[in-house]
Amino acid sequence: MEYRIFVQIPGVRLADEASWERLIGWLEGNHGDLGPVISWDDSTTARITVATNAEDAAAAAEVATGAVSRALHATDLGALYPHAIEVESVDAKESLAA
Repeated sequence: MEYRIFVQIPGVRLADEASWERLIGWLEGNHGDLGPVISWDDSTTARITVATNAEDAAAAAEVATGAVSRALHATDLGALYPHAIEVESVDAKESLAA
């Protein structure tokens, strides 16, 4: 089943273009198959959106958070971490608990 996963990361500031461009660039270069997109919930909280096929919502969340965590470490943002994860079934377009 295909899932869309939203990973919220406090501390990724919209004004710090160098940091978030490195972060999304790393994700695109290393996990481009997930179709990563970055947006902001507010000026200090980034939201990374990815999509993947997985057996269930928990497996989809694991793929997404693993990719985002690796990206944070690889781009010198390792002090930050995913704060909230929302998983949505693309077929049902409903949010699922992860």
